[in-house]
Amino acid sequence: MSVQIKKILSGRKRFIKTAPLKNKEEWGHELLLLRDLLTLQSNFQVVGSKVYLEVQSFDQLSLMLEVVGVPLNPDQKTLTILDQEASEVLVYEFANLDLFNLDFEALMDTAKAISKGIDAREGKLSSVFHIVFDNEKIELHFFRQKDYIQNLP
Repeated sequence: MSVQIKKILSGRKRFIKTAPLKNKEEWGHELLLLRDLLTLQSNFQVVGSKVYLEVQSFDQLSLMLEVVGVPLNPDQKTLTILDQEASEVLVYEFANLDLFNLDFEALMDTAKAISKGIDAREGKLSSVFHIVFDNEKIELHFFRQKDYIQNLP
């Protein structure tokens, strides 16, 4: 079976990110709460219609929205600001999956298999990836592990 992965160059982005979700099936409710908080209690504006679930090591999910603006209350304990530098993103698009039939366990199993395949072919991937909901589309975004080796003169 051949998996179609496309490489895109993503520009710098700023996200507002929740603490890890206690129940991943409740992400829709958490999204409503996050949007209300951003609209009523912050100086942030949401960019676009995409909703991001950041997955760390396949066991922690955090909800993220792309935003612009400066935080009104930087001491907010439940939210963090995450700046993502421009980078290459490896994207897998689901052809026959929609939000009404979303099964997180099957989605995670698929993500594990794809991640393992990309890792074997393309090199070391980060343990963090994104599940991206863009209206009806669902995608997985994988990132290469960053190389923190610094070249000194």
